[in-house]
This record gives sequence, structure tokens and C-alpha cells, in this order.
Amino acid sequence: MNKTLLFSFVLCINLLLVNAQTTCNTEGNIVVFSNYEGGILNINVDQNIPNLKIGICSYEAVDIRITGTYASNVTAVTYAGFNDSNEICSPNINSTTISGVPANIFTNVFLPPVDYNNPNGYVYLICNYSCNASSSQSGCNTPDQVVSYFVNVLGGVYRSHLTQYGCWTNTHNISSGGNCCIVPPSLGVDTAQNQIKTIFFSPNPANDKLNVRFSDNTTMHNIEIYNMLGEKVLSVNFLASDKEGEIDLKNLTAGVYFVKLTEGEFSAVEKIIVN
Repeated sequence: MNKTLLFSFVLCINLLLVNAQTTCNTEGNIVVFSNYEGGILNINVDQNIPNLKIGICSYEAVDIRITGTYASNVTAVTYAGFNDSNEICSPNINSTTISGVPANIFTNVFLPPVDYNNPNGYVYLICNYSCNASSSQSGCNTPDQVVSYFVNVLGGVYRSHLTQYGCWTNTHNISSGGNCCIVPPSLGVDTAQNQIKTIFFSPNPANDKLNVRFSDNTTMHNIEIYNMLGEKVLSVNFLASDKEGEIDLKNLTAGVYFVKLTEGEFSAVEKIIVN
């Protein structure tokens, strides 16, 4: 097969995947968009979904534009990835931006650690371009890693995931759903309401100390804290018998951090602010 035919074949497959859209959980309120080459992501909130939360992952910068009748339903938008200056898509985008929603509900996170281990994906959230969790993603993440991260960070019930390789181009309607329903086993789409164990961190924002109450008292608890660059700055272990613990934050500078709690096969990430 010559290069022209091969490119056409791959392009057709990508278009078929993007157009074969579905909603994984009609009761969900978290929608995820991911690709590799960023671009202009037009999201039309054309469906009345209360407390809608949006997660976006890419290697290249994204111009996020949210419109639609129910745009005011959006309560949180998080971009997480590499956020490289985008000179591939047109026009060029220097850094990820957002419009159409209040600035205070938007969070831009650079290379956070993943909270679901899949050996076929990267250890930091960097990019995702296919609905494939069973083979190497060549430096990007698997879709289950991406979904797990956004569900844990945004807090809510997973609804849909739209993934592709190339630049975002057309307007994407929330009502159209996505093209990928692969999630970690613990998130099972059929039991989405029970997908996350309850974890309590307080106070948040925190000063010198962070209190944590554990959800599982049968396995050892490991807590790791990462800064916004994805660097681990603190690691603490607690006994399985501990129902709660206290973490000393005095050596951390003020800013935003991610606390990763691991209990056996379960892990979750929570964003905290240190004053």
C-alpha cells in the first residue's frame, strides 16, 4: 500500500471513530476530550446536564471555546497535559486558553501524575489519541488513565470521552457523546455512581498540616504529594489500622498541589491549596 493510500485509510478510520459517538453513562456529568495535536476545541453545550464538568487532555495547546444554550451549567473545566506551544494547527496557539465560562472555574494543570497504573501509558498525564488501553501508546496515555484522572480531580460521574489524534476542528455537541468508553475496572460504567471511594482531606486550603481520613482500613495507606510540575515533594505511609492521619506541610511553599492516596489496588488524586 503506497503512502497516499495508507494516509487516506488512516484518515478514514479516524473519521469513523470520531463520528461513531456514544454516551457511556446517561446519568453522568463528566465529559472528557483528548487528542495529541490540540487546536481549537469548540464545545456546544446543547443538552441540559446539571453540574456539567469537562476534562481536556492534549500534548499541544488548546483554544477552548464553550458555547450553547446550557453553557451556564458548566461548573468546572480542567485542562491537563503537556500544553506545548501549538504551531501545527491553524492559527498557532501559544498556550491553552478558554472562553465562554467564568475564568474561576478553569484549571490548567501541567503534567500531573496519573492515578491509574496502565503499563501501556505514561506515568504523567500528557496526551491521549486513541481508544486503546491494551497496547503501547508511544509516550501518551491510555484512555482509562485519562478518564480516571478527570473523574478523581473533577468529582462526579463519568459520562463520555471523545478522543482523536489530529487538531480539533468541528464543533462538538455535548449531546453527541464520545467514541470511547474504556475506563479502569474500578470505575465500571455500569456502576458509575459507586465508582469512587470517599476520601476526606481537611482543611483545604491548608496551612502547616493536612488531616486525612481513610476509606479503607484493611491495607496500608500511602500518600504522595506532587507539585504543579509533576514532581513528588512528599511521601508518607500510614498503617492499615489507621483510620485517620496528619501530614506535616511546613516544608512546602504556598501553592497548588496534588495529593495521591493509594490503598491497595485503589488510588485517587485530590487537588489541595497550601497557604
